[in-house]
Amino acid sequence: MSPKGTKTGVWTGGAFAEAAATGTVVLEVTPESGTWTLTGPGTYEETGTGSETLAAVEIGEYKLVFDALANYTKPPDQHGRLTEGATLTLAAMYTSGSTAYAPGIVATTSYSHERKIRTTDSQGGFTRTWADLGTVWGRDQSATSKEVDEAAQHLGKIDTVVYVGPDEDVQREDRLTTGTRVLRVARIERPSVSVYLKCICEETERED
Repeated sequence: MSPKGTKTGVWTGGAFAEAAATGTVVLEVTPESGTWTLTGPGTYEETGTGSETLAAVEIGEYKLVFDALANYTKPPDQHGRLTEGATLTLAAMYTSGSTAYAPGIVATTSYSHERKIRTTDSQGGFTRTWADLGTVWGRDQSATSKEVDEAAQHLGKIDTVVYVGPDEDVQREDRLTTGTRVLRVARIERPSVSVYLKCICEETERED
């Protein structure tokens, strides 16, 4: 380690050249078959596939651009600034209709998550009221005709599918609301590879 107040570098042609300040760039790309191009300060350019760690790279602005991948939607470009001695992490995930990388991984909507709970009243009885459980991020889309037909046999009317994270505590008969929309959760489906929860919902009127 150089003494405080001194500069590190090399002697070149009788002159002292100060070493460039560096850091580490970590790229986290899913799936590993995803290819990318990373550009940075000056003429810096690096191409690769999947996740990678790039050590001792010059500080400055970096941009990660993804290439097309068959049967997937490529993620948006990632940007970040690397500072001296720090680590810049750029992470992204391709999405598709497959089990492992399904729609809903990219959460674009926040929902108020509510559940009916039973509380006792002053007369020894009880009432059921909606309790706010916080915010859940996810993405919704209209149910397909197949999903509507399958649900009609067991669940009744459904019209919306909401994808949320696999660790969210969303249960049947919970309520997800966003704006003026109120979605009653009729069923929860979890894929064999736990990357999301699929909430089969019916859009209803608000019930207090």
